[in-house]
Amino acid sequence: MVRGPVPMLTRRMGAPIPEHPRGGATAERGPPLHVAHVSTERGYGGGEVQVLLLMQALAGCGVEQTLVAPPESELARRAAERGHRVVPVGLRHAFDVVSAARLARVLRAVDVAHLHTGRASWLGSLAARWARVPRVVTRRTMRRIRRGARSSWTYAAPTVVLAVSDAIASVVQRAGVDASRIRVVPDAVDEARLAGARAREAARAQLGIDAAAFVVLCMGKLAHGKGVDLLVQAAASVPDARFLVAGDGPERARLEALARELGVAARICFLGFRADVGDLLQACDVLVMPSRHEGLGNAAMEAMHVGRPVVAARVGGLAELVRHEQSGLSFSVGDVPALAAQLNRLRASPELAAQLAAGGRARLDDGLRLRSVLAAHLEVYRELAPQARRTR
Repeated sequence: MVRGPVPMLTRRMGAPIPEHPRGGATAERGPPLHVAHVSTERGYGGGEVQVLLLMQALAGCGVEQTLVAPPESELARRAAERGHRVVPVGLRHAFDVVSAARLARVLRAVDVAHLHTGRASWLGSLAARWARVPRVVTRRTMRRIRRGARSSWTYAAPTVVLAVSDAIASVVQRAGVDASRIRVVPDAVDEARLAGARAREAARAQLGIDAAAFVVLCMGKLAHGKGVDLLVQAAASVPDARFLVAGDGPERARLEALARELGVAARICFLGFRADVGDLLQACDVLVMPSRHEGLGNAAMEAMHVGRPVVAARVGGLAELVRHEQSGLSFSVGDVPALAAQLNRLRASPELAAQLAAGGRARLDDGLRLRSVLAAHLEVYRELAPQARRTR
């Protein structure tokens, strides 16, 4: 937990915003805002879901926006489909100064540059300096920030850093960023992504799962940091349960081999990438996040939204989100017997599952709904925008 002067969302960010005539919020406090969002990711993961969710919400407030992203990226495609202005810029590697120069030309027309990925933070900081535009950097990962010329340039004043959890705010502060320029603004639940899901019985039937089965769901990239191997090991100690693993990645073949080696392959279904997140959550009894490191935990928030209890490793921002015995159950990172024990507790007690589901919903209401997150972003943009206008 970051102490001292780091502004917490619950203390400082997310002031109420007036209602828009169409029923949403409005950004009208002085001149209209124009924000450029910069991303370098070509795939579409949790961070990209959050960028598009934020853009949709800001559009409803009357904020003018431009997305700068690689032309072949999934985020660029989806943003264009939703009517957002997209400027394709390669941003292919850390020393792509040609793309940074192109980005600078885009930024000269905006009030704030919002940089959403690691490479975007570096190249975007170069471009924002050249364009004389203030910048916001969102940080979602727990990776240590190495001190050096590049990080000093990226995080130098007047940059405002938005950390999605207190744990990440601590990482940023240890890198030498002044606490007064760090704001804790969590990700929000994309409720539209979960809408229209099948009912529990239909979702299970579609997956070929018996209505009475105890079903454990894990969602995320199949990579070492997500700890799916720990769940595979725990499956041997949770008899008769069914396990659904949604996601793909470099660890998939090794995980499938591990399941066969441990004799649990018949009870674990590796689904690959799935877009029907709502259906999967309806079908399960519990969501597990066995991560070795985690900035916050969007999958856990989605499970809380639909009323499913969460069992999660006590790590990073996930430990802040999943409060043990209140908004979920937690266990020490890598502790396979403890993970299995928590799953068996839920399997044996529907009453505990219902209690934790209610606690999870209450946890989301504590600043993790879109309206609060939107207000926090607008507050930062309004604070910075006059700096750009004074230089024009």
